[in-house]
Amino acid sequence: MSAKTAVATADNGFYTKLEQGRFGLTTIGMTLQSCLSAVAVNYLLQLENDKDLIPLILLAMITMASNAFIIAQMSMKLIFNTFVLSIISATAFLIYALLSM
Repeated sequence: MSAKTAVATADNGFYTKLEQGRFGLTTIGMTLQSCLSAVAVNYLLQLENDKDLIPLILLAMITMASNAFIIAQMSMKLIFNTFVLSIISATAFLIYALLSM
């Protein structure tokens, strides 16, 4: 078995396990990423500079895309990737807002 095939098999196994727990994992994930994004948005809104609306808009778009993919029951690969993107961006913008205060 080549290395590329081994990675594809491991990757497929990961998303298969996610698919088995789809409804529980997506519920927990949606709650977690929405709450984290809401905290980040709260701190971004406390910054009184107009240029700080750009991160707020980006964060809202990423979070809503992730929520929409969960509600639409898209593939677990797409849901997982947007969930990770949402968590990373919310954390980054939260750190940015806290450092800018």
